[in-house]
Amino acid sequence: MTSRNIIQAQGEAAADSLIGIAKDVQAGYTTSERGRELAEIVTGHLSDDAKAAATQEVNRRLR
Repeated sequence: MTSRNIIQAQGEAAADSLIGIAKDVQAGYTTSERGRELAEIVTGHLSDDAKAAATQEVNRRLR
């Protein structure tokens, strides 16, 4: 697996989690403050490139 593929896979996995967190906040299962904390946990360890890939993937899925 190339580093580009790894970055893309990390971005896609993070996007899955971020969308799940957003759905939980929308449904009222958690607060928006806790949602932000969880999003930071999900993305905190990612490289800038992986964060960008996650952002692109979330935006793609929300279209």
